[in-house]
Formats: sequence, structure tokens, C-alpha cells
Amino acid sequence: MSILNRYAGFEEMELNGGESTTHIEAIAEDAARAEVAEVQVELEQQGQEIEELKAAVEEQDEAVEEIQEVVEGLESLISSGSFNSTAFASLYNRASKLNAKLGGASVDRMGVESLNDASTAQIMARHGMESFTDTVKGWGKKAIQAITLIFNAVINFFVGIFSSAAGLQRRHDELVKRVDGAAKVKEKIKLGGWNALFDYDKNGLKEGTEGWSGTLTALRGFADVAQNVEGLELGKFNTAYGSLTSAIKADAKKDVNATEKGEGDKRTLIGQSAGIRIHAELKDGAAKDLAQAAEHARSLKIHFGTGDVKKMGSGEVASKVDKAGLKAALNEVKSSITTLRNDKVSAAFSKAVRDKVIGSLNAVKADDAEKSKDINAKIALVRAVYASSSSFVQSLNKYLVRCANWQLDAVSAHV
Repeated sequence: MSILNRYAGFEEMELNGGESTTHIEAIAEDAARAEVAEVQVELEQQGQEIEELKAAVEEQDEAVEEIQEVVEGLESLISSGSFNSTAFASLYNRASKLNAKLGGASVDRMGVESLNDASTAQIMARHGMESFTDTVKGWGKKAIQAITLIFNAVINFFVGIFSSAAGLQRRHDELVKRVDGAAKVKEKIKLGGWNALFDYDKNGLKEGTEGWSGTLTALRGFADVAQNVEGLELGKFNTAYGSLTSAIKADAKKDVNATEKGEGDKRTLIGQSAGIRIHAELKDGAAKDLAQAAEHARSLKIHFGTGDVKKMGSGEVASKVDKAGLKAALNEVKSSITTLRNDKVSAAFSKAVRDKVIGSLNAVKADDAEKSKDINAKIALVRAVYASSSSFVQSLNKYLVRCANWQLDAVSAHV
């Protein structure tokens, strides 16, 4: 399931807020606004593609983990001395279904009536169990393709982000001219979708995004852990994961005063500022092995939404800022544009890094079953790290673009 559809209680952010001015001196700014809006539509589509790839990777990896558990269960039933034909048939048929999902050889389902005892079951299930085991052994190599697709999707996404930054810069520059040339700020301000960022009647332009530079920096370190599968170490993962989750908590609290709730090692962050809402999920604590590390990586989720944008974006209110306040808002946008242009995570998803990661994965060799199991666990962790990183970075960067655009909409409404 796409993360954008996961939280039914959240409305999606509008791509555009504010009202388009018809003043002649604002034509250039309106053109830049339209350019940014067009790129935002592309970013939404690319973000959805990344989410679908992430969901597919998670589904596949969970299927691999489950089929391994099922095969162990089948072997246990055969050797237990208390054979249960119903349980054996159920497990076997579940493995058959998972095997097909992972592209393994076709295996017929098994009926309870054909299983008299453990010896019979072992004979009848031999071919299927070998097929299940072969599917798991060979999955690591097949799974590399998904990592390539994720990299390509994120590379394309950052092309859009950099285009957005360029459009935002042009719009920013035009608004600087309008503000400088305006005799005064309008006395009445017509609200628009941009008000989700501010709740203007209450806060003026004092709210807005507080930035997520800590999370973006930590995301780069988190992704870099998975560059070399042979050198992938649990300790390094735990350090990078701990830094990332700490940064997420700090930035969510700073931006929307998010509060933390949890049960066991699961944590949920929920926050709201003005009309902006954030829902994030993660796991606390260090992973004890590679399999748990992959679970920790897959647990990372974040969603940015809004409240009732239409209600907040309607009506007129008295102006609450002067030209100095508008220039301060424009300076904040300039800082956001710099962040977007210098996004550290984009370097972690470059073509060069993609080729390095894929080369590393293709180079690993397993001399025996035990090493094969270890390699597959590392590959699963690499997939989990890049899948989660790609999802997080697309959600976060889209949010930063929207907030910058809303800030410009707010300035535009004043002159």
C-alpha cells in the first residue's frame, strides 16, 4: 500500500495555495508560480512510483523471510516424532503460494488426505521443499534489480527537485522586486491554501517549516551504510540508524511540536502546527542481528498532511506584517531553496553510487549454505535501507518544496 493512502484521516496537501494576482507587474511571478506547480505534479507522480517500489520490495522481502520460516517448520514437523498432517499440508501450501509470488518453480498444492505419516510427507514434499529452498538461495541475486529501479526512480525525482528549486528561485526573485516596489502592504489579506502553513489570523507569518536539515544529513549517513554489501556491519548500521531516528524526533518536535507514543520498541510521532500534520513511525533501540536491522529500516515511515485547507484558505483578514516581515519570509524561502539545491541525500542516490552498490551486490559469492544465508540477509538489509531512505527523502523534499511555495504565496498575497 502506498504511504500516501495509508493514513485515511489525513487530507493530502494541495499542490497550490493562494490566489493568482492579475496585476501586470506580477506576470513574471505568475509564470514562475505555474512552472513550480507543474513540476510539483511531476514530483507527486515520481513520489508515488517510489512508494510503489518500496511497497513491492517490502512485500518480497517479507515473503522471503516467511518462506524460510515455513520451510523450517516443515522440517521440524517431519523430525518431531509427532507428525500432524493438517499442519504440514497448511504450511506446505503456504510455502507454495509464497514460492509462486517470488517467481520460483511451480509447485502443486498438497492435500491432507495424501499424508499418512512423516515418511510419506517427506517423500511427497521433497521436490517442493527443494524448490522452496532454491528460491530462497537464489533470491539475493534476483532482488538486485529492485535496488536498481529504486535508484533510478530517486535519481529522476531529484531532477524534479532541482527544477523546483530553480522555479522557486525565479519566483522568489520576482517577489523581491514586487515587495521592494510596493508603496505599502495591503490592508486586507485574502487567504489561500498557503494558510495551512501559518494560520495567519493567529500567527501572521511567524509559523512555517522549521527545516529538516538534521534529518536530511542523517539520511545521507544512513544510506551510505549500505553502499558495500561485504563491508556491511551491524554496529555501523545501528549507529547510523540511531542518529537518523534521533534527528527525526528532534526535527518533528521543532517543526510541528510532535509528541511520541510507543509500545515495546515501536514509536509513533504525531504533531500539528497550524494546518500541517505529521505522522511518523520508527523503532527504538539497536538491532541484534541483520534480520532485525532490516526490520528497523523497514519501520521508517513519514507522512505529511493537512487539516481543512479549504476552510483555512477562505476569507479575508487584516494584514499582520509590514514589508520587513515580507522580506524576512523571503529570506526563509531563500534558505529553503539552498537546502533543496544542496540536498546531501541526492549524492547517496547518484548514478555513481548506484553502480557501486550494484557492483558490490553482484560481486558477492557464497561458498556454502551458511554464507549464502548471511549474504541474503545483507542483501535484504541493503534493499531495506535504500527502500526506506528513498521513501523518506521523497516525502520530506516534497514537503519542503510545498512549504517554500506556500511562503511565496503568502508574500504574494500582501502586495
